[in-house]
Amino acid sequence: MLQAVTMSVFFTIFVVFGLIHAYAIDASETMMQVAKNNIVYDEFYVLVFVLMVVFASLVGRNCNRVKTPTHKAICYGSYGQRIFRELRCFSQQLEHHTPKINCGMLDLDWTLFYSVAGTFTTYLVILLQFDVGSLGFRHQNET
Repeated sequence: MLQAVTMSVFFTIFVVFGLIHAYAIDASETMMQVAKNNIVYDEFYVLVFVLMVVFASLVGRNCNRVKTPTHKAICYGSYGQRIFRELRCFSQQLEHHTPKINCGMLDLDWTLFYSVAGTFTTYLVILLQFDVGSLGFRHQNET
């Protein structure tokens, strides 16, 4: 899972860089078509990543929604001793440890999404700064 997230981020960086570079140098029609096709393929990876983050964050949100009815069931319900003990244990687990979905090292939540967006932007800016000489911006400023 972690490898898939990492590879999709770097693939996205290079696909966007390739498209910007192709537009900036007035590339051939074939190169433009390849760059556009790569963007289309990359949308699948971005969509999968966003869906993973959204559904993982929904787990935590739904856990918070379950807390209140569980507490109310404990307070106002008349249950047997065993059911009461199970509800109380479940309520304590929800209160003290909200479930999170992770991929070994990282929690799949919105902080991961924001970190990936920051990493994407940083690396794209670095790539564009190294490539600015071949893009022809320097020649436009001199005239």
